[in-house]
Amino acid sequence: MKERDFILHEDFDERIKSLYNTAFPDDERIPWEYIIRLSEELSLETTAYYEGDDFVGFTIFYPRDGVGWWWYFAVEENLRGKGYGQQILDRFRQRHSDSPFILDIESPRQKSDNIAQRQRRYDFYVRNGLRDTGVERSFYGVEYAILISDDSPFSREDYEKIIAEARRNWPPDEIDN
Repeated sequence: MKERDFILHEDFDERIKSLYNTAFPDDERIPWEYIIRLSEELSLETTAYYEGDDFVGFTIFYPRDGVGWWWYFAVEENLRGKGYGQQILDRFRQRHSDSPFILDIESPRQKSDNIAQRQRRYDFYVRNGLRDTGVERSFYGVEYAILISDDSPFSREDYEKIIAEARRNWPPDEIDN
């Protein structure tokens, strides 16, 4: 598998946008035009993954001092369950092994129509070394569990600091919930 980094406000593979729009529900997606703007303002790291010339998936990461914030991770639907997600996660963890990062995922503790999917995702990350911090945050009625890549202590206050930092560049109506 090969990787290619993109600077979204300059150049990107259109398949990233397409997968972004299909892999995440509306209430979990930041509008694409905001992602483009934030990629410049927050120096977002966007990486596409390929098997040969075939697009496999992508990650979007907010690198920052202290604890980074992994925003999005998706694999093409027809390639899920074939080990690509594992390969991408392994590469991602190796690439960011020098400092911890967090990932917020739909909480498996919130009643929902997709509880089985939430539990599978949660189990995947925990099985692969991420730790549930016990911190949860709600955005637009969706509860998110905050996972971290190491044993660093992480609190609700830590998360709120990261949110406040991002909020300085965020469109006001997109994070105020």
